[in-house]
Amino acid sequence: MTALQKLAEAVQRRQLIIVTGTGVTSSLTANAATSSWLGLLEHGVVHVEDVDPRRGRLMRDKLELFLDDPRVDDLLSLASDIRTELKRAVHDRYGRWLSATVGELRPSQSAVADALGSLGAPLFTTNYDDVLEQALGRGSATWKEPAMMREIAMHNSTAVGHLHGLWNDPDSVIFNDVDYHRIVNNSPAQAIQDAAFGMRHFLFVGFGSGLDDPNFEPLVKRFADVHQTAAFSHFRLCRTDEVRPGSDLDVIADVAYGQHHDNLAGFLTSLAPESISVQHVDRRVKGQERLLRQVRENSTLWREKEVLDEKRFEELVVPPIFLPEPHDQYATNTVIEAESKQIKPVDMGEIVSKGKVLIIAGGESSGVSTALSWAVNEAVRVRPGTHGVLLRKAFGSGPHPITKDVQNIYADWGVPKSEGQEQLVLAVDNLLFESSSRFDRTIADIAQNAAEFKVLGVSQSDTVEVAKALAEEGIDDVDVVYLGRFSDAEAGEIARRVAPGRETRFVTTVMVIIRDKHLPRTPFTITLLMELLNSGKTLKNQDSEMSVLDEYLNLLLFGDFPRVTSSPRMSLRNKRVVIEYLARKLVEAREDKAPYGEVAGWVAELFDEVGWSYEVDVVLEDLKQRRVLSTGPGNTIRFQRSIYLELLAGIAAKGNEEFKKLIFSSPLELASIVRMYAAMARSDTDVLDVVERELDRISVQRPTGSILSSVRKRDAPESLLREPVPLEADDQPAPLEDVVDRAPEQTVYYDRSDDSDRPTFLAARIEDLPPARVAMLVVDLASRVLRDSDEIRDQAHKQRYLGRLLEAWVMFLELYQAELTALPKLDEAVRPIFDKLDLPDKEFVPFMHSLLRVVPSYITYSGLSYCLSSPTLDRLLTQFSAESVPLGEWAALLRTLTLYSGGSIAWVDSLDELSETAVRSWFSASFLAGLARYAYVTDDRLHEEQRAKIRQYLRRVIGARYSFSSVSQRNSAMNNFEADLRSARLREERRPRRSLRVIH
Repeated sequence: MTALQKLAEAVQRRQLIIVTGTGVTSSLTANAATSSWLGLLEHGVVHVEDVDPRRGRLMRDKLELFLDDPRVDDLLSLASDIRTELKRAVHDRYGRWLSATVGELRPSQSAVADALGSLGAPLFTTNYDDVLEQALGRGSATWKEPAMMREIAMHNSTAVGHLHGLWNDPDSVIFNDVDYHRIVNNSPAQAIQDAAFGMRHFLFVGFGSGLDDPNFEPLVKRFADVHQTAAFSHFRLCRTDEVRPGSDLDVIADVAYGQHHDNLAGFLTSLAPESISVQHVDRRVKGQERLLRQVRENSTLWREKEVLDEKRFEELVVPPIFLPEPHDQYATNTVIEAESKQIKPVDMGEIVSKGKVLIIAGGESSGVSTALSWAVNEAVRVRPGTHGVLLRKAFGSGPHPITKDVQNIYADWGVPKSEGQEQLVLAVDNLLFESSSRFDRTIADIAQNAAEFKVLGVSQSDTVEVAKALAEEGIDDVDVVYLGRFSDAEAGEIARRVAPGRETRFVTTVMVIIRDKHLPRTPFTITLLMELLNSGKTLKNQDSEMSVLDEYLNLLLFGDFPRVTSSPRMSLRNKRVVIEYLARKLVEAREDKAPYGEVAGWVAELFDEVGWSYEVDVVLEDLKQRRVLSTGPGNTIRFQRSIYLELLAGIAAKGNEEFKKLIFSSPLELASIVRMYAAMARSDTDVLDVVERELDRISVQRPTGSILSSVRKRDAPESLLREPVPLEADDQPAPLEDVVDRAPEQTVYYDRSDDSDRPTFLAARIEDLPPARVAMLVVDLASRVLRDSDEIRDQAHKQRYLGRLLEAWVMFLELYQAELTALPKLDEAVRPIFDKLDLPDKEFVPFMHSLLRVVPSYITYSGLSYCLSSPTLDRLLTQFSAESVPLGEWAALLRTLTLYSGGSIAWVDSLDELSETAVRSWFSASFLAGLARYAYVTDDRLHEEQRAKIRQYLRRVIGARYSFSSVSQRNSAMNNFEADLRSARLREERRPRRSLRVIH
């Protein structure tokens, strides 16, 4: 059998894959100047000559020398020179040059394209242009999209696969030797090429005299080594006079198509297989199969193919939350508005069943793509006779990019391209607003498309512009919804899939981590954290932010995610080195973002220092796809969450003394990084010294506010003076009676808590901040540093530091109350809260005064609980001496509160050490006493001796608060009080055990 016969057989059996070279583009464009590789280089040299004649002359000499014997290595060297000059410009000209050259190519005749299409084979190309797509009306994909390239190779898509990139994605273009190094070392791209080359017959068309391409050479060699007896496996079409003697025994055999280029179209047409009749195709079924395949390819829940193939759509997609306004605005409004006025999440039933155009808006990594999938599936389910198509990319070539993509999908299904769009549910993802002709073409095409229902996925910041552009095209009836962040309920749905039977524990642990560490409350983050738990990580009990974030960040950096297509072959450690270096450079610049060129320069500088040969662009792209870095306005690069920057900067400070000095020079401005450093160093006394100096910012003086002042005595209430009623052993608690206040049941529409990112750097000047704000910054930093410096052995140092820190908390309590009291129009701010309580108007002033004590007390309690409470501090706190600091009496109160908030029962013993002055303060007599009473009744850990100490403390409080007419009346009141306490405790013991459901 000859090579020609083998080729014809491969066509008839549909075992062929076609790869086109520049010869095909030259044929379709009547030999346009930039249609060939040499022509494109010539154009680049001319541009350089215009900009820099001296460099241009050198490059011209190179080009003319190479034309005598055009070797690939020489031409790639020249290409590198050209790209260097294009990128050297103030505004990188490389992408615009590609657009102005190959991007402007248009087909002037289509005979060769039609002939290639008639072979019914998958089409790949090494060309950067999309001339073939224009001629055939097909879509495009590049090597950076391995899932799409695989679909093309399997003949599941009619798109043209660009093995060396496409002009409108400059990062994908393989232009010089460095780019070839990128693609040769890209595992997904090479895996697809190897698999296809080993299983199908390749036909190379338009490759001139040879295939000495750096991407194909290793491919051919690997094939030759494995298949040493496979004859006529692959073919190259060429003119008769170009057939190489003996090539029929090569891996790629030459097949002549005729004496002249004009013979090519006829030769290809002669190979075309006989037409095959197409049976009826159900668009609805095809659409569901395609949508399910897309969801499986992008699943984060399960990433193993054998598991994914078993999952139904409902198992892969948790129904999203749709809000009528952006989440941050929604969270704010639901706090301000009364329950009856609060806006509820959107009921999507009406929209998906009767709507015309829907915009789904969301932030970065919020799950817009998944929401589009859900909307398409739901719309097809409730609209009889419809079918769905989800397009992952909004922009394409030609005047009707959306319509063309839909028609290509129809062609894949084997149905008429021009029919059926009236029953179409069309979803378009990644519709980014930009001032460009391609955006205008896409919007116009969407507006004109006959689809019954259109769903558009947009960035939240682009929502208004996209809606405005649709209105200009005559589409005014548009529903707009915003993606809400997941709550415990949605996290529970994920947990039921990931860890059935353990969902309650998983949800509690994961949502605490997310809220504490300010991670995005998205399906992606929740799923990854649950995956960490499922792999045996005990994250819940970790004290330090580092332990959780380190594990999570490592999974981001090295996990196998569906959309990660770049492959720099870096170890996890090497990636960590890169991002730690970037964090350090950003902190040194006091910026949370930097222009892409500057960031790339930093990484290149690092690679030069350590002698690494990784490609900077590939590494940065990998970090973006892995959601560690992200692109911002003006082509800037930033860490996707500020806490990643803080963590990595803290790590960098641990290994770099100069950088450590830098962050220590501005501890308040860089407080989050100093905290991270302390959490990782754990034994560095330097950080204690640095932060202790910041305590000097808080002026220590005797408290004068009402919170720490003595309560005014009043006559004992009747409830204390009544005759005691002993509780008999068989008494049952009254059904509505409960000595301990419990949160009432409430209707919760949606988790309204905020998970917006926090700034790393303090924006305001310290000097411009009010005293209470400065005090808050100081005690927050100082408390966390002490908590996390738990391996410092100098206990005297830590005791001195603790004393000053507790004093600082006392002053914060004072300053915060003073700031609230001085608020302008305070009564107007309090009035809406008061009115909800339906109290008589005469109670307004006492209520406002009470609020001015309660709010600072709860803020302080929350701060101590979050920043200072830790089992490693229990001994240090219990050993605190009130005599060690001037404000010791009140500092001892906060010591007790800290032990209480951390769950240590050592707080009970500390009650004995409270002075009479401290006990008489409102903070003790009202706030702390309420907590003590609650613990007496509900804390099962307490033994009788400890309860006796609590009773004794509460007796002291009663003595400080109330006046009695006689000793006997006082004794009777105290006995009544203790009897009530014991009764409440007994009722609590008899209460059926109930699980506590926390609603955030």
